[in-house]
Amino acid sequence: MVRKTEEERVRKLKMQLHQLRWKGARNVSHEYRERSCARCQKSLGLLLNRGAVCNGCSHRVCSECRVCLNPSLWKCTVCYAHGDVKVKAGEWFFEERAKRYPDEGS
Repeated sequence: MVRKTEEERVRKLKMQLHQLRWKGARNVSHEYRERSCARCQKSLGLLLNRGAVCNGCSHRVCSECRVCLNPSLWKCTVCYAHGDVKVKAGEWFFEERAKRYPDEGS
């Protein structure tokens, strides 16, 4: 019962991340202008409010679509949510274990 509850919680987290990605992110089906935020599609200026490129996904995003981790480090809302899901779902543990103990058979 605990495992089923945990699987449902992780599934909901991943569904929320999926919805956030499709909500505003540019993709093939959306018409995308170079001078607009990749997350909310808000127009960006040339000098003021020109946006910045996210280090995680390389998309240009406006200031409203950023999550500040500290004064000099930030991520876009989707990259932040992706990391949050990894932490809450425990996926980071398996990734770190695979880095430290690679399967020699593969």
